[in-house]
Amino acid sequence: MAHQISALARGEERLDLFILGHDNGCYHKYRNSEKWTDWKPIGKGFSSIISAVTWGKDRLDIFCLDTSNTCYHRTLQNDKWDKWENLGGNFTSSVKAVSWGENRLDIFARGHDNTCHHQYYDGKRWSGWKSIGGSLNGGVEAVSWGKERLDVFALWAEDNTCRRKRFDGNNWSDWENLGGRLVSPIRAVSWAEDRIDLFSRGQDNGFYHQGYDGNKWSGWQSLGGQVYSHIEVISCAPNRLDVIAINRDRRCINRSFENGKWSDWKVQGDLTFFSAITGVSCRGREGQLDLFGVATHNNSVQHRSYDGNNWKDWKSLEGLVTCQLRDY
Repeated sequence: MAHQISALARGEERLDLFILGHDNGCYHKYRNSEKWTDWKPIGKGFSSIISAVTWGKDRLDIFCLDTSNTCYHRTLQNDKWDKWENLGGNFTSSVKAVSWGENRLDIFARGHDNTCHHQYYDGKRWSGWKSIGGSLNGGVEAVSWGKERLDVFALWAEDNTCRRKRFDGNNWSDWENLGGRLVSPIRAVSWAEDRIDLFSRGQDNGFYHQGYDGNKWSGWQSLGGQVYSHIEVISCAPNRLDVIAINRDRRCINRSFENGKWSDWKVQGDLTFFSAITGVSCRGREGQLDLFGVATHNNSVQHRSYDGNNWKDWKSLEGLVTCQLRDY
């Protein structure tokens, strides 16, 4: 069960959502403080989930594939959209975008040759696509914990192990085998320099985690429970992680890591979903979470928030998501 909604937090009050509708159109909705706008169409003819990234509160960039699997890009700056830009390529996975700072964007996707393709923006121009190797069986995950640092993760086509490739500002490393026997895309988060946490679903539908402390990887560890969707992970405060997934009954479940301990899994309400859950945490609102999913009963976008102490009920944000996206 894949993600169908993209969410991005900018500052303490601003949340931006993106979906593909039944017409393969891209729709945008945002919240300033507590008030949501209506859904607004911002383009048609797309086939992948939107990847959204920001390097500042007044700048947002989105990337997606059209129905020919070409990458397109659009910028929202000071609440004004630029025109769609064709970045070329022909891909078999969604695009992953990441930014390590102002005037820098890096995007990744799997090509028809099953290698990882990369392109970057330096504030003036795009570099053009270049293969950085690999033998991928799905999409690419990427995180940055600081300037000129990138870590890229993907599942290997031959054995479903997790592989990692890193960029130090000058050179790319070789692909490193991090092991595992995994069946869902890697989800990665970095909440501090020299810290990365990875999550995925194992062949037994178990929930697996591996961490990096700046010196070594911990190895994959089962944290219990059964998950039946792609995993979402959010860092809403230092030394705090929240993971969200869908259980066998199609309900949202979550657990958190805090003060060195994992909580038990908790079911978040009675709604059922046909998408994985997307989550974000607004900057400056430590401990607060916003979750989004597509409901099975009417294909609408549903929202639930946590204020640091209590969960609010699921609330419909309308929208009609009937375009079932690729699984990666």
